[in-house]
Amino acid sequence: MFKDTKNLSHDPEKEKHVKIAPLPHRKGSKPGHTLGGWNLMMSKYSDFKSETLEFIKFMTSPESQEILFNIGTYIPTRRELYGDSTFVEENPEMIEIGSLMENGIHRPFLKNYTRYSDIVSHFVKLAIDNKVTVDEAVKRIDENLMNHEIIMK
Repeated sequence: MFKDTKNLSHDPEKEKHVKIAPLPHRKGSKPGHTLGGWNLMMSKYSDFKSETLEFIKFMTSPESQEILFNIGTYIPTRRELYGDSTFVEENPEMIEIGSLMENGIHRPFLKNYTRYSDIVSHFVKLAIDNKVTVDEAVKRIDENLMNHEIIMK
């Protein structure tokens, strides 16, 4: 089990069945795996540009990426870690993650991306908790996305 899925549902029986998987997609469409979220930036107004650049180099080094994965479960951005036999042997999930990364696309730049993500995660959670069937969750996701509805939490 990928360590980032622990305590996802607070139900050890359910957690045994949780794993990294490709994103679902509509029949007839090409599957895509979303990449994104590893943003380290430097402000053009910074008085510490050289220090910021050194920090970014440090955080993106293979050594730091390995630590970030092992301690914080941040998926490595350095391609060479997916080919590092020792790292992959210690973290066999890297094989599947690497495959998803190779076929990934950057997170869509959509004004309402967070709202779309909230809709999907809301109904996926209902399905995981057996409050709706998977088919019902998919149907309701589709309806909410098409009707531009908002899920209030």
